Amino acid sequence: MEDRLTEEEVSDRAEVPLEEVRRLVALGILDASEDGFQRRDVMRVRVVAALEAKGVDRDDLATALASGHLTLGYLESAGRRHPRSDETFSQLAERLGLDIEALERIFVAFGLP
Repeated sequence: MEDRLTEEEVSDRAEVPLEEVRRLVALGILDASEDGFQRRDVMRVRVVAALEAKGVDRDDLATALASGHLTLGYLESAGRRHPRSDETFSQLAERLGLDIEALERIFVAFGLP
């Protein structure tokens, strides 16, 4: 079964106030079921915040989503935050026994950021 999140967990993971999660539920941008939120809702909150920062009104966004003229499904990956490490490329290359150029080629080949 898919992991479900509480509104507090969505708030924490998306780094927004709890009230923002509740506002997005009230607008219909997020769907809170009895067993909680889907993990993708964290990304949805981040995307909405990014769109608002660019001047897209939250109410207009809710209206467009409700009408079916807009979906955030393809945008949710834009809100994904990749995990970070304190280890540098040089340190990783040394640990793996590779030269830095080989490690860079591997990262590019896999499309890693």
